[in-house]
Amino acid sequence: MILAVEIYIAICVKGGFVRHYAGDVLAVILLYAFVRAIFSVTPSNLALKIFVFAAALELAQYFGAVQILGIENKILKVMMAGRLISPICSATRLAAS
Repeated sequence: MILAVEIYIAICVKGGFVRHYAGDVLAVILLYAFVRAIFSVTPSNLALKIFVFAAALELAQYFGAVQILGIENKILKVMMAGRLISPICSATRLAAS
């Protein structure tokens, strides 16, 4: 369910609180659940590691690491820049209006 909500946010929500904050919180929860399901680690240790990873990613976004490092890989660029342009969502909005 969390994955479906996260995909919807990534594709169709263009801005605001949900896209910028709630989506990040859901992504961290989803990452924790995936890693916890795959690896056998202590929950508190994993939570700390996931938090450090998420904080590092947010700092990279804040300081513009994509532009500084010149990353050309689209998937890494989307993950670090926090943006996803979707023609599917644009078509959906055009059809709705």
